Amino acid sequence: MTRQINKPFNKMAVLLLVLYFFTLVPAAYNNTLTADGDQSKFLRAALDIHTSGMLTDGNLSFLMPLLLSPLASRDIHFFTIAKWVSMVISTLGLYAIFWIHKRLLGERGAFMVLLLLMLNAKFRASAIFIDAETIFVPLFVLSWGASLLAFQKQEKDGLRWAFGAGVFAGLAYLSKANGILLLLIFGGTLLLVVKWRTMLDKRLWGFLAGFVLMSSILWWYNWAAFGQPFFNVNTANYFWLDSWEEGFVASEADLPDMAGYWQTHSLAEIGERLWNGLTLSAPKQWYAAFRLVGMPPASERWMVYLFTAVCLVLAAGVGWRVWTSWPRYQAPFYFSAAGILGFYVLFAWYHPISEAPRFVMVWVPVVYTAVIWLWQNSETNGIQTWFNPFVIWLAVVVGVWQMVTAVPHLPKMWQMAAHDKAANLRQVDFMEALLQNTQPEESVLLGPTHGQAEWLAYDRQLINMPHVNASWPQLQTLLIDQNISYILLDREMYNRRLPVLQAYWQADEAGLRADSLPPGWELVKPESDPCDPCLYFVDKRPYFPQTPISKTYQNTATLLGLTRPTISPNEPFTLITHWQLTAPYTSGVHIFVHVLDDKQNLVTQYDLPLVVDKTSPPA
Repeated sequence: MTRQINKPFNKMAVLLLVLYFFTLVPAAYNNTLTADGDQSKFLRAALDIHTSGMLTDGNLSFLMPLLLSPLASRDIHFFTIAKWVSMVISTLGLYAIFWIHKRLLGERGAFMVLLLLMLNAKFRASAIFIDAETIFVPLFVLSWGASLLAFQKQEKDGLRWAFGAGVFAGLAYLSKANGILLLLIFGGTLLLVVKWRTMLDKRLWGFLAGFVLMSSILWWYNWAAFGQPFFNVNTANYFWLDSWEEGFVASEADLPDMAGYWQTHSLAEIGERLWNGLTLSAPKQWYAAFRLVGMPPASERWMVYLFTAVCLVLAAGVGWRVWTSWPRYQAPFYFSAAGILGFYVLFAWYHPISEAPRFVMVWVPVVYTAVIWLWQNSETNGIQTWFNPFVIWLAVVVGVWQMVTAVPHLPKMWQMAAHDKAANLRQVDFMEALLQNTQPEESVLLGPTHGQAEWLAYDRQLINMPHVNASWPQLQTLLIDQNISYILLDREMYNRRLPVLQAYWQADEAGLRADSLPPGWELVKPESDPCDPCLYFVDKRPYFPQTPISKTYQNTATLLGLTRPTISPNEPFTLITHWQLTAPYTSGVHIFVHVLDDKQNLVTQYDLPLVVDKTSPPA
């Protein structure tokens, strides 16, 4: 790989990046749903860092929230500010990618990579989104590029670039947990290149030093908070779900892990999941990540097939060029190929949980690099001759397109804050009502939903309604165990928990309505249904027995007491028995109720199954 000094390309890059920033304004203006994707989680994490210093909840890595935290406030304007910050980071990240590629491809090649990324539909979409990828992708690419330079440079320069690659990898790890894969890929590449001398290679220790320097703060925090320095709930638990909904459980102890997954799934089921991911899901996911503006969506199967064929041809071309130049490019080839294949398999496995293209976006600049590198190193003079004119032509097209896109929408820059506020009036109104009726750290049932500005209640314990073994008795148990008095119900939550909630609610165009509310439930906001959302207060006294009893049967179920109404002669009555499961069981259990008169004579009897969660005993 060569380096060319050509200052005009650097100046054009800066000019196009300024235009790029302004072309993001229309999409940022239309991004008004604060809970779309993971935006609400990042806003809440920033508020947690700002107010309590809590770096992570074991799910989100903290670098992006940390950058947002100095500006954090419990106000909808923080959402607008966070979008601006994301746009700035995306623009600076593009320049960082351009900077590292100047050292790999020269300024013309780096400029070409920059142009392609500006035209990448997913990269542009993520730029206005408050998410990890905004900062993770540039840091990942910087580490990849520095690693390639470390493999190519002489000893002193190689050590310096290896240390830099480790620093960037550590920062990538602080922005997203799978950044740690860079450490594994770097070590694996060295093992393939220098073999048994790997442990003696200074570049390995330089990379490790940089990585540890950046990552140690997260390891220390995880050790103190979770008892494990490398703890992350995504890799420990969510990676082993069969669907995203399975992650909504009554207790985190019920989340699956690797050992549990292998015990509950056959080899055939495991193989089918991986095969479907590799052949059906991954090609669409990767095409969506690489798709340029104006190209057909991933739903067009013919385009996915064409993209797959082009990728195979590209891989063959790169492989042939590396083979004919062996061993000059073996380290960059090993590093890039191992990373791409690793991510392909990893997220093919993950496809039942999510097929989002953002997971593989880090390799988009790398593949663009491969295309340009092949073009620059083509043995056909005619192809090389067309490279420079094509770059200039593409720069003109991108520049004109960005000007046409940006200029008409510039007034939206000043209108965005008011627009976000107007679009979120209802969500903010309900969050304010929730905050007025609850205390900090109080548990609230809210979700799962993407329709509420729940980050405004960052200091409340927001609990999602479980999906696993969902039932009305389980919900009642959850309300008691978590001491939940307020529930915010909206249409998305209703639709996702329909089998349980349809016992009392119905949905129509006007919203949610209940002919009769569950015992103890009271509508707080609005004053009457239909409503969407609806804020309820729950008086849990009907869930507790009027006559306490404590009788345990075979160490399995405990009778907590009875609730009996006033009994009138010749009138039907309802007798409520209150039970608690004290241990898991698999066989059916029946309750036999005998009603006796004052002379102990049998008046009536009734038997029914004990309706409880058979697999997860309440706390």
